[in-house]
Amino acid sequence: MVDPDRDGRRRQRPECVKCGQRPAAGMKLLLCGGCMTAKYCGLGCQRGDRPEHKLVCKALEEVRDNAVLSLVIAAGRGDLAKVRSLLLAGSKVDKTVSGRRTPLLAAVRRNNTAVVKLLLQSGADANKGDDNGSYPLMSAAEFDGGVAAAVVALLLQAGADANRGNGKGSTPLYAAVCYGNAAVVELLLVAGAEVDTATGDGSTPLMMVAQEGHEAVVGVLLRAGALVDKTKERVNTEPLTPES
Repeated sequence: MVDPDRDGRRRQRPECVKCGQRPAAGMKLLLCGGCMTAKYCGLGCQRGDRPEHKLVCKALEEVRDNAVLSLVIAAGRGDLAKVRSLLLAGSKVDKTVSGRRTPLLAAVRRNNTAVVKLLLQSGADANKGDDNGSYPLMSAAEFDGGVAAAVVALLLQAGADANRGNGKGSTPLYAAVCYGNAAVVELLLVAGAEVDTATGDGSTPLMMVAQEGHEAVVGVLLRAGALVDKTKERVNTEPLTPES
């Protein structure tokens, strides 16, 4: 038997959890920024409901944070099946807890191509880092070997910024040079990495690789137009402050 009121109920606007009122046409309810579930018709109702709602809100926040941490942990362990299961269950691919690493950053640090690929296919932001200034591409460039090149390639294909560094003057290219990974260096240069960008003390990638003795990387940098006689000079990486 068809319920004649079913479609009518479906079209009803959501109501305020405090007073039960529904918003006027064109108006929206306020959403609790903590639990992201409770809705209110105004600040008065939200504040009035706070004493009762705060315990529920805290519990829902903890459930959500635990789900986020589960995905980060699974990605960091390289557990592809668990990551896939959590994503299918609704875990948010880019969520973090208190500015910690994202699932993608955890997978990159594990140097796990399969998990990185799955997260990117699920919509992970290739440029989202943590509060410590770590970014996926920068972290991937700090590994050597063919797996690192595969991870870097996946990130670049997903739109990772080849020149985004750690905020301290170092860039993905500089990191790759330090580890002597010619394949990663070449991928970064093709993606637009600036070949002569200096670190805070004025060192360029070519200067560093010359000290480390990675001949293959030297050749890649020179073919990309690296300046042999670039003068080493101090580069100010601190933000400028106006004069008083």
